[in-house]
Amino acid sequence: MRRIKDIHWMLIVSTMLLVAGGIVMVYSTSYVHALTRFGDGGVFIRKQLIWVAIGLCLFFVGAQTPYEWYRKLAYPVYALAVVALCALLIPGLGVSAGVATRWVRLGPMTFQPSEIAKIAIVVLTAYRLAAKEDKIKSFASGFLPNIII
Repeated sequence: MRRIKDIHWMLIVSTMLLVAGGIVMVYSTSYVHALTRFGDGGVFIRKQLIWVAIGLCLFFVGAQTPYEWYRKLAYPVYALAVVALCALLIPGLGVSAGVATRWVRLGPMTFQPSEIAKIAIVVLTAYRLAAKEDKIKSFASGFLPNIII
C-alpha cells in the first residue's frame, strides 16, 4: 500500500473535477431528450454515474498496481489494440453507425477499439521513453519513433 505523501493529489483532484464537469454536461445536454423519449430525465445520467463508479474503481486499482506490471504489458496491449482496430475492417465484425464503423460487437455488448488504443499508446510511450531516457534529447532516436507509433 502506498503512503499518503506518495499520492499525486493535484492529478487526482483535476481528474475528479473533469469527471464532475462531464457529469454536469451529460445531465444538462440529455435531460430534455431523455424526458421526451423515455419519460424520465435521469436515464442518461444514471448510466453515466454507473460508468463513473466503474471508472473510479479501475482508477484506484490502477493506482495501486506496480508499474513493473505495466512494463510487461506495454507491447501485448499495443498488439491487442492494433488487432482490435484491424477487426473493424473485417466485414461483419465492425458495427456501423451512420457512415462510420467504430464499434466491435462481442455478444450483447459493443466496444470501441480506439479506447484500448488510447490506453495502449500511453502505456507504450511511457515505457519507451523510460527505457530510452538517454536518447530523449535526440529527435531521430528519442522523439520521432514515438510519434510514428
